[in-house]
Amino acid sequence: MEPVIPIPPGTPPSKLNFKVVWENSGLTPALESHVTPAWSYQDRDYLIESDFLKNRMDILNPEKKNSRAFVTANGGKGSTPIFTVDVPHINKYLFVSGTFYYKDIFGNAHTTQFCERFDRGGEPQGAFLACNIHNKMN
Repeated sequence: MEPVIPIPPGTPPSKLNFKVVWENSGLTPALESHVTPAWSYQDRDYLIESDFLKNRMDILNPEKKNSRAFVTANGGKGSTPIFTVDVPHINKYLFVSGTFYYKDIFGNAHTTQFCERFDRGGEPQGAFLACNIHNKMN
């Protein structure tokens, strides 16, 4: 995830703009690739497996925005459209997660799961940090 910087003019301070960006670090292209991002607000700064129960996080992504792209080998990049969500209130935490789907050049399907937590920290626009779970690939 990366915050959209500069923040588009007119964005209220209570909103956060971000996009999911991916890069192929493999030697061959990622074919038929797409990503399905979702977000969730929690009362704790960590996740548990039940937070990812069937459509639990996708329910909070009513637009079901999806991005499809052919990602070239070693360095090819792609990104979703810009999402705008509420900045979490004090003692609430924003998590952005999803799955990146693709096929290799032999037609084998692969997935990469990702999850990051938004943290205001010392950065003016905040930062996304890896979650304690849901970051894996096959």
